[in-house]
Amino acid sequence: MKRKNFKIKFSLLFIILGLGILFFDSILNFIIYFIVVCMHELAHAFIAKKLGYKLGKLYIMPYGVCLNYENNIFGGSDEIYISIAGPLVNVLFCILCVTVWWLFPITYYYLDYFCFCNLLLASFNFLPCFPLDGGRVFVALLSKKIDREKAIKISYLCNYVLCSVLIILFIISLFNQINFTYIFIAIFLFTGTINPKKYSNYDYLSLNVNRNKLFKKGANVKIFAISSQVPIYKILAKFSKFKFNIVYIIFNTGAVKVLSENNINNLALKYSPTLNLEQITCIKN
Repeated sequence: MKRKNFKIKFSLLFIILGLGILFFDSILNFIIYFIVVCMHELAHAFIAKKLGYKLGKLYIMPYGVCLNYENNIFGGSDEIYISIAGPLVNVLFCILCVTVWWLFPITYYYLDYFCFCNLLLASFNFLPCFPLDGGRVFVALLSKKIDREKAIKISYLCNYVLCSVLIILFIISLFNQINFTYIFIAIFLFTGTINPKKYSNYDYLSLNVNRNKLFKKGANVKIFAISSQVPIYKILAKFSKFKFNIVYIIFNTGAVKVLSENNINNLALKYSPTLNLEQITCIKN
């Protein structure tokens, strides 16, 4: 089972929002909004690459590029660092805009919509709801204390509570000034709970992209034994980034095979990290 090629898709909600901006606003504002979304994702991708991951599937939603919980394999706090990178970059651009306004007030007219899009994207993604970045951080933190599946269900609960509040606010707005933003966001959050497998995912790329420096100094060795039934990503999670890792794989037949971290890394790149070594026939031979 080899990895699929990189794919990029636009959600229906993103297309509807884009058409809305084009129809009610302007092409320029749509381009600005799209650039902000791309910068948000580039921040995710940059940190992910530094930590040893690559973007496998891209699914663009109205408030950024959303990531899938079930298919993503992350070690340690990597998921937190990758998730928070996007909204933090948006915050930095907001600060940059305010600084430029203070120095050159005339630029306000040219940067106001750009700043607004960054502020909107950052504030929305900080919410602890799936599939937003805040939801990923929330789940990653909870997963350190409880089972990940339970953490995801709690995140879903946050979605349902916020959706209910937004629907109530939309109903109230019907009697005054109708605000379709409430119902639009509610739909977006709700769809995140019913079809999570559509969202983007990062694939494991390598243990550490800068390990040459470690080896030049002379690295200690970590040796451990593990069952062949354990998925590749769980073996990777046990690796030390500060040592050279050697694994004794214990098969059901009682056979033992010794693999280095390089061997495991190559398997992670070639096959799905959710597979275990019993499912990869070339390892048994």
